[in-house]
Amino acid sequence: MAEIQAQTELKQNLIDHLFIYQNYPEVYEVNGKPEDQDFQITNIQNFEHTIYSSSVMMYVQANRLVIKIDYNASEHRKDNIERVISHLETILGQIAARPEMRLDEIELVGEEEKRRLLEQFNDTKAEYPKDQTIHTLLEQQVERTPEAVAVVFESKRLTYGELNAKANQLAQKLRSHGVGADRIVGIMAERSVEMFVGILAILKAGGAYLPIDSAYPAERIAYMLGDSGADLLLVYGDAEVPQDYEGTVLNLADASLYTGDTANLPASSGPNDMAYVIYTSGST
Repeated sequence: MAEIQAQTELKQNLIDHLFIYQNYPEVYEVNGKPEDQDFQITNIQNFEHTIYSSSVMMYVQANRLVIKIDYNASEHRKDNIERVISHLETILGQIAARPEMRLDEIELVGEEEKRRLLEQFNDTKAEYPKDQTIHTLLEQQVERTPEAVAVVFESKRLTYGELNAKANQLAQKLRSHGVGADRIVGIMAERSVEMFVGILAILKAGGAYLPIDSAYPAERIAYMLGDSGADLLLVYGDAEVPQDYEGTVLNLADASLYTGDTANLPASSGPNDMAYVIYTSGST
């Protein structure tokens, strides 16, 4: 019994999905004698449990192509399997109509699914409050759910109330360094809770953030800071500041940045002011 179980586990590890084409006479009965009719897939039903995640078996019976699909219901939803069946029907229908067609001419989805993909799923137009900024919308969420978790990174997490309070304290410090509407502030920080607090604080202070990847070459970082005119830089983690950078550097790990008033700051920028600046790989 142990040997059989080991073989079964090995088979599951090596093969998850199975496709079988049987080109010898089949002995199975499928709903009695088939009738002559146009191409279609019928007789969808559940079969015995399979050790594979899914398997597809095809065989010819009375001049008809029969497709049997077994699947593990604990791993696959029925609607996904039905979508696979629809794709098979679309593919085989095209081949039956045009046996000479090339593989790159075969369409995977039918017209109805294509319409849903191109029209229904892409119909994402939605109204949004154009007269408000990102940070004011967050402040409204803080009023509704101050104790709900807002940011999570590894073992660290902040509630909406905690996030807002820390960002307000940091924003006060940024304001003291002259940050206001359309003032660009660089932020070179590893992915972290502190990085998110820094971005939010820049927005609350009224400025625009310039994200910089610390893995960039020093020359690239220096160019971005100089070209953007960012004379204030927030850093965190292993970020190394270019030696010739003459601006002010604040470390997000410095606890003294998170002291003082935690109240929301009076707005110094609006929805028409700059929020961020991004340098791409050379096109912008």
